[in-house]
Amino acid sequence: MAGNRTALFLGTDQSTNAAEVTLPGFAATAIPGFTPPINVSQITGSDEGFVSVNFGSSSGSSGFYLYGPDNSLQEDGGGNALTINNVQGIQLTPSAPAAAGAARAPVAASQP
Repeated sequence: MAGNRTALFLGTDQSTNAAEVTLPGFAATAIPGFTPPINVSQITGSDEGFVSVNFGSSSGSSGFYLYGPDNSLQEDGGGNALTINNVQGIQLTPSAPAAAGAARAPVAASQP
């Protein structure tokens, strides 16, 4: 899920469609998928109000829709497009043990 001042964009990787819910009023509109059907993979938003709805993955079939701050469709195409802001984190790998280890505080050795 991601949003801007005028809408929320929602989806799940269990569906080939996402939804746009406009604010105010909470009117829901289906965001069409792709042919052949590809499941939603991620939805990201930027500080400027751009939201990207991504389908599939970079290793298989994929596509995206990019919406502007006024919720108009700005671009669509193959591949994935991410919009990033300064408070959102994106995991780039399935697991990142080095990053998880780096976040731990060092443990002082006990002395006898």
